[in-house]
Amino acid sequence: MMKTIVRIMFAALAVLNAAGCSTKEPDPEASGYVLAQPDVRVKAVTPDSFSLQWDLVENAASYTYSLNGADECTVFSREVSFSGLENHTEYVISLRADASGDGPYVSSDYTYVHVFTDELLPLSTPEPVLGCAYASRTVISWQNVEGAAEYEYSINGKTLRTADSKASVTGLEKSSEYRFTVKAISAEPQRRTDSPDAELVFTTSSSDMPSYLIVPTDVVADAVAYDIYAVAGDLYYYDVVPAYLLNRLSEQEIIDSYHQAILDYAKEQGISLQLALASVLKSGTSSLTKTGLTSEMSYAIIAFGMTLNGEVTSGLSHAVFKTKALGASDGPNFGGSKWFSQTYFLSNSYLAAGYSWMNSVVSLWMGQDVEAIRYRTLPTSSFRQIFPDPSDTEAIKAFLRDERYSYPGTEAHLIGTNSNNGCLLITAASAGVSYTLSTLATSSSGEETLCVNSITTKTDMSDKTWFAATATTNTSYGPVHNTIGCGMKGVDVVKVRYALFKSSALASSQVSSYPALVEQFGRDVVEENIQYVNGGGLAYKFSVDASTSYTFIATAENSVGDKITRYASVTTAEAPETESSARTFSAGVLAASPAGEVMAFDPLDKDLFPMVSVMAPAVADVKGEDIWTAIHNMKILEKRYEKK
Repeated sequence: MMKTIVRIMFAALAVLNAAGCSTKEPDPEASGYVLAQPDVRVKAVTPDSFSLQWDLVENAASYTYSLNGADECTVFSREVSFSGLENHTEYVISLRADASGDGPYVSSDYTYVHVFTDELLPLSTPEPVLGCAYASRTVISWQNVEGAAEYEYSINGKTLRTADSKASVTGLEKSSEYRFTVKAISAEPQRRTDSPDAELVFTTSSSDMPSYLIVPTDVVADAVAYDIYAVAGDLYYYDVVPAYLLNRLSEQEIIDSYHQAILDYAKEQGISLQLALASVLKSGTSSLTKTGLTSEMSYAIIAFGMTLNGEVTSGLSHAVFKTKALGASDGPNFGGSKWFSQTYFLSNSYLAAGYSWMNSVVSLWMGQDVEAIRYRTLPTSSFRQIFPDPSDTEAIKAFLRDERYSYPGTEAHLIGTNSNNGCLLITAASAGVSYTLSTLATSSSGEETLCVNSITTKTDMSDKTWFAATATTNTSYGPVHNTIGCGMKGVDVVKVRYALFKSSALASSQVSSYPALVEQFGRDVVEENIQYVNGGGLAYKFSVDASTSYTFIATAENSVGDKITRYASVTTAEAPETESSARTFSAGVLAASPAGEVMAFDPLDKDLFPMVSVMAPAVADVKGEDIWTAIHNMKILEKRYEKK
């Protein structure tokens, strides 16, 4: 892998053969104007060959080179190739520009070029995702592959190429199975070969394609990119709404709600209906993006036809997708040891310094007796290009050991890592991009451990969730040394299971295991209390031990089947000297959760159900939104659902 990295650093051009070898030595007594050194480029490295080319050196009569110190060879061209070499071997070529013997010029100093023979690595394999499968149109997309000039795909006996990262296929049969393959074509075949074929087998729908074909193309925690396919000149309205609304409102109710809202808005603003509709309707195929979504929640992209006169021309078309968890990335996550760990996360805690979860990623190193650290952050796409096989940990370690490619941890980093609080680092980043942090830590005994973690930055500053859990102490519902209150609040929640544990019992459990722990040890919220979760909130009171930390975990499910797990921790105060600190809940290991007692509570309690406001950034005109945004922000369907 390291040889490949070195090879990639060279540019590439055409290949010719060398000629004219000799053992002629330069004249040590020569004097005059020294020629410039040749600027050498490397091309076409294979397991047993490579080629060199260089620019013209003014006033040079010829060029002399040597391979690994062997006899020198003189050529009059500016290209030379070598073959019959050993694989995985470093070769050193020295090259100079020769002056003529009767002029005022002196031959140049040698240029030394190091080349490793190695097999060219292929590009990363595309991962095709089926957007929709209709006989009249099937849409398949994939992520861009770094280093690809275009993509070659095959289906139904045809092979085509495209520069886009998606394919739109027509002319298929209904209810039929097809095999789709795609590969990335290298932009620089002298550096990387084409990727292997990726395969996708699918079956077309038995029904006809809807009036508007909607295909989500990229989904992250808080945003979606999508395409709407329509006939040129065909006008339609579109929006992105919570998917549960499609279960509660009929197709006609949805269309009528938007239709009436547009009419009302045009009247209120004193503008013509045609002007309002011209501002909100799309025509033909469109590629769109919606940000500000809630993570881990299902949404529906909807569209229906409408003319500039306000006449509805089609039924409702829709496509459902689910946003990912905050920070979710398909990049690698592994590594660590008892003496060193790495946590990679997003945070808005450093806004004063200009860092947010949109433009930065945060890492925490915790260690004991760590003597050295080397690290490197890369976009996950670049990481995959360098390391097609992330399980090849030796290749990643070799990369990090190389001072050209990684950064060393400073003395301050090491002191922080070995402290109780650990070492926090912030790295500037771009919004909506997945990053991978690789870190190699070395202990004082010489032991090494590798950590590789990935995360995706957010696309906006909002912090939204459809279910929240809290834990707190307050004298209004019990002594703060032996009573805690745990609250739950959500939207469209149909089921909740919860559990309370001593935090010490969770010390060896990963957060990713919390859903399973709730399932194994938790209790269900009874059906009649779910309405309170969706209203002002539902809270339970627990009798606990003094001076002890507890973690409350709850998993909620909504009407479309989305599940989300949230947790919160709280520590009780010391017990008064006149009172025993022991209570009924004393399990220090994972065990069945206490049921708790439904608490009479104030739904406006800021501790149980916090809604803290933050300073909004200054904007030029908060009212200057376009008409589509104004209609979207009215949340028409949500309001209609609430009235039902």
